[in-house]
Amino acid sequence: MPRSRTIPADHSAFSPLPATPVSLAGGVRAMVHVAGQLGGKRLPVVCIPGYQRNMSDFSTFVQFFARSSGGDWPVVLVDLPGRGRADDRIEAAEYGSMTDARDVYSILAALGIAEAVFLGQGQGGQVAMALAAHHPLLVGGTILLDSGPVTDSRGIVRLRNNVA
Repeated sequence: MPRSRTIPADHSAFSPLPATPVSLAGGVRAMVHVAGQLGGKRLPVVCIPGYQRNMSDFSTFVQFFARSSGGDWPVVLVDLPGRGRADDRIEAAEYGSMTDARDVYSILAALGIAEAVFLGQGQGGQVAMALAAHHPLLVGGTILLDSGPVTDSRGIVRLRNNVA
């Protein structure tokens, strides 16, 4: 059984972002915040944070986008396993862009989303690219922030050493 994240659910960064759990393969849960109205004619914008980031990175974007779009445009924020309020993965080897892309696909299926625009920051952009490669009809567009198709392994080592 995966352990829960250590970030408290009442952490102030999450207060404007009520979230719902979505069950994924392996018995772990992602957390999802939906702003606006799903199911209409507007393609949802799905925001995917990067390594060691969480949905709160997009809270200002959600507020701005709501004001500029009339408030009902659907925006979906996700905390994938190992981030924010989501569960940790059972095995460290299960972390990666391809696994995250599979999980985003599962989240969108659970929400009934057949096509979306993806806003990916850092590794979240890599997840969006992997999703586009495997499910091209799901991707109505991508917005990549500080993201490329690969991450230099030296950066991953630096990130790991900063956390350890």
